[in-house]
Amino acid sequence: MPTASTTRETLLDAALRLLEERGPGALRIRDLAEAAEQSTMGVYTHFGSKQGLLEQLYLHGFRRLEDRLESVPSDGQSRQELLAFALAYRAFALDNEALYGLMFERAAPDFVPSDGSRLAGLSTFEMLATRVADWRPDFTDPAADAHLIWATMHGLVTIELMHRRWGGPLVAHLQGDPEQNYATAIGSLLEALHGR
Repeated sequence: MPTASTTRETLLDAALRLLEERGPGALRIRDLAEAAEQSTMGVYTHFGSKQGLLEQLYLHGFRRLEDRLESVPSDGQSRQELLAFALAYRAFALDNEALYGLMFERAAPDFVPSDGSRLAGLSTFEMLATRVADWRPDFTDPAADAHLIWATMHGLVTIELMHRRWGGPLVAHLQGDPEQNYATAIGSLLEALHGR
């Protein structure tokens, strides 16, 4: 007989699959129960509500993002390491489009993460701020510089995802290699910060 933790993991795995197939706005408890071969009551037992399920997916997304970002080596000295960090962020977003949408784009309009979950999600930003501070200890406000870098990373990724979703004439705005364009933009920003 499966334990409560394995049932919960089974439900989260099924929810992630449905999230990728249908998007956060179309995730329904009944469909999740069916996909995981569980009762709807079982889903409510583990998550309390659809809001509780989305909250757990939100937190799961940030844990996965944190794992991806932690995989980028750092000795704290190189602008190239910050660029690799930014590219890892982009790769996560492209590999987990629906989850990224839930985390950052209000893709499920009725879902508002709790303050505690939002604070937990800030750990990935703090990782960036730490890397900026390690890279340039002379910066007086590395968190402000990290915010500028993150806003650029996030903005570029969000635009790229929007173009991928909609296709058509919008794709013409992404000239050339999107990854190279992203790397060039982030690299230019880091160069400008370095030269201040």
